[in-house]
Amino acid sequence: MIPKSAKIVVIGGGVFGTSAAFRLADAGHRDVVLLDRGPIASGTTPFAAGQTGYLNSDRFSLEFGCYNIEFFENFEKHTGQPIDFHQCGSLRIALTERYQTILESQVEAATELGHDVQLISHDRATELVPTFSPPAGCRVL
Repeated sequence: MIPKSAKIVVIGGGVFGTSAAFRLADAGHRDVVLLDRGPIASGTTPFAAGQTGYLNSDRFSLEFGCYNIEFFENFEKHTGQPIDFHQCGSLRIALTERYQTILESQVEAATELGHDVQLISHDRATELVPTFSPPAGCRVL
Protein backbone atom coordinates (compact mmCIF):
# COMPACT_ATOMS: atom_id res chain seq x y z
CA MET A 1 0.00 0.00 0.00
CA ILE A 2 1.28 3.44 -0.94
CA PRO A 3 0.93 6.13 1.75
CA LYS A 4 -1.09 9.21 0.83
CA SER A 5 1.70 11.51 2.07
CA ALA A 6 5.32 11.46 3.17
CA LYS A 7 7.92 14.03 4.12
CA ILE A 8 10.52 12.36 1.89
CA VAL A 9 9.81 10.38 -1.29
CA VAL A 10 12.60 8.55 -3.06
CA ILE A 11 11.76 7.49 -6.61
CA GLY A 12 13.58 4.48 -7.98
CA GLY A 13 14.30 1.23 -6.16
CA GLY A 14 17.69 0.53 -7.69
CA VAL A 15 21.02 0.79 -5.97
CA PHE A 16 20.97 4.59 -5.66
CA GLY A 17 17.33 4.89 -4.60
CA THR A 18 17.50 2.13 -1.99
CA SER A 19 20.81 3.52 -0.71
CA ALA A 20 19.34 7.01 -0.41
CA ALA A 21 16.25 5.72 1.42
CA PHE A 22 18.42 3.61 3.73
CA ARG A 23 20.73 6.53 4.57
CA LEU A 24 17.79 8.85 5.24
CA ALA A 25 16.19 6.30 7.57
CA ASP A 26 19.56 5.62 9.21
CA ALA A 27 19.93 9.37 9.84
CA GLY A 28 16.67 9.32 11.80
CA HIS A 29 14.09 10.33 9.18
CA ARG A 30 11.02 8.19 9.80
CA ASP A 31 8.66 9.43 7.10
CA VAL A 32 10.55 8.08 4.06
CA VAL A 33 8.79 6.33 1.18
CA LEU A 34 10.62 4.45 -1.58
CA LEU A 35 8.66 4.14 -4.83
CA ASP A 36 9.42 2.04 -7.88
CA ARG A 37 7.22 0.92 -10.75
CA GLY A 38 8.26 -2.68 -10.22
CA PRO A 39 9.86 -4.86 -7.59
CA ILE A 40 12.83 -3.33 -5.76
CA ALA A 41 16.14 -3.94 -7.58
CA SER A 42 14.37 -5.32 -10.66
CA GLY A 43 15.93 -2.96 -13.20
CA THR A 44 19.62 -2.92 -14.07
CA THR A 45 20.84 -3.32 -10.47
CA PRO A 46 20.64 -7.14 -10.34
CA PHE A 47 22.59 -7.43 -13.60
CA ALA A 48 25.58 -5.81 -11.90
CA ALA A 49 25.59 -8.15 -8.88
CA GLY A 50 29.11 -8.54 -7.60
CA GLN A 51 30.51 -5.61 -9.54
CA THR A 52 32.03 -3.45 -6.87
CA GLY A 53 34.99 -2.11 -8.78
CA TYR A 54 36.09 1.29 -7.72
CA LEU A 55 39.06 2.14 -9.91
CA ASN A 56 38.47 5.57 -11.46
CA SER A 57 40.72 8.49 -12.28
CA ASP A 58 37.95 10.88 -11.20
CA ARG A 59 38.60 11.40 -7.46
CA PHE A 60 34.89 11.70 -6.54
CA SER A 61 34.04 8.44 -8.33
CA LEU A 62 37.02 6.72 -6.74
CA GLU A 63 36.01 7.84 -3.24
CA PHE A 64 32.37 6.87 -3.91
CA GLY A 65 33.47 3.40 -5.05
CA CYS A 66 35.60 3.00 -1.91
CA TYR A 67 32.60 3.99 0.22
CA ASN A 68 30.49 1.32 -1.52
CA ILE A 69 33.06 -1.39 -0.93
CA GLU A 70 33.38 -0.43 2.74
CA PHE A 71 29.59 -0.55 3.04
CA PHE A 72 29.41 -4.07 1.56
CA GLU A 73 32.31 -5.24 3.73
CA ASN A 74 30.35 -4.06 6.80
CA PHE A 75 26.85 -4.68 5.47
CA GLU A 76 25.62 -6.65 8.50
CA LYS A 77 26.90 -3.97 10.89
CA HIS A 78 25.09 -1.28 8.89
CA THR A 79 21.83 -3.14 8.22
CA GLY A 80 21.59 -6.05 10.64
CA GLN A 81 21.39 -8.43 7.67
CA PRO A 82 24.28 -10.73 6.72
CA ILE A 83 25.45 -11.06 3.12
CA ASP A 84 28.07 -13.24 1.49
CA PHE A 85 30.52 -10.63 0.17
CA HIS A 86 34.00 -11.59 -1.02
CA GLN A 87 36.74 -9.37 -2.40
CA CYS A 88 38.67 -11.20 -5.09
CA GLY A 89 40.34 -8.39 -7.01
CA SER A 90 40.31 -7.78 -10.73
CA LEU A 91 42.51 -7.32 -13.76
CA ARG A 92 42.15 -4.60 -16.35
CA ILE A 93 44.04 -4.67 -19.59
CA ALA A 94 45.01 -1.86 -21.94
CA LEU A 95 44.75 -2.91 -25.57
CA THR A 96 45.39 0.61 -26.84
CA GLU A 97 47.79 3.42 -26.00
CA ARG A 98 44.83 5.61 -25.02
CA TYR A 99 43.51 3.07 -22.52
CA GLN A 100 47.01 2.58 -21.11
CA THR A 101 47.09 6.29 -20.29
CA ILE A 102 43.69 5.97 -18.59
CA LEU A 103 44.87 2.98 -16.54
CA GLU A 104 47.99 4.85 -15.49
CA SER A 105 45.88 7.80 -14.27
CA GLN A 106 43.63 5.39 -12.36
CA VAL A 107 46.68 3.84 -10.69
CA GLU A 108 47.92 7.31 -9.73
CA ALA A 109 44.55 8.34 -8.25
CA ALA A 110 44.16 5.10 -6.27
CA THR A 111 47.74 5.26 -5.02
CA GLU A 112 47.17 8.81 -3.75
CA LEU A 113 44.34 7.43 -1.59
CA GLY A 114 46.61 4.67 -0.26
CA HIS A 115 45.24 1.72 -2.21
CA ASP A 116 47.36 -1.21 -3.35
CA VAL A 117 47.07 -0.91 -7.13
CA GLN A 118 49.82 -1.72 -9.58
CA LEU A 119 50.61 -2.31 -13.21
CA ILE A 120 51.75 -5.90 -13.75
CA SER A 121 53.35 -7.83 -16.58
CA HIS A 122 51.63 -10.13 -19.06
CA ASP A 123 53.34 -13.11 -17.38
CA ARG A 124 52.14 -12.07 -13.90
CA ALA A 125 48.57 -11.68 -15.19
CA THR A 126 48.50 -15.21 -16.61
CA GLU A 127 50.09 -16.48 -13.38
CA LEU A 128 47.29 -14.90 -11.32
CA VAL A 129 44.55 -16.06 -13.69
CA PRO A 130 45.75 -19.14 -15.61
CA THR A 131 42.67 -19.20 -17.88
CA PHE A 132 43.16 -15.57 -18.89
CA SER A 133 45.15 -15.07 -22.06
CA PRO A 134 45.68 -11.38 -22.76
CA PRO A 135 47.44 -10.44 -25.98
CA ALA A 136 51.21 -10.14 -25.64
CA GLY A 137 52.42 -6.60 -25.12
CA CYS A 138 49.27 -5.27 -23.48
CA ARG A 139 49.48 -3.50 -20.14
CA VAL A 140 47.64 -5.19 -17.29
CA LEU A 141 46.36 -3.61 -14.07
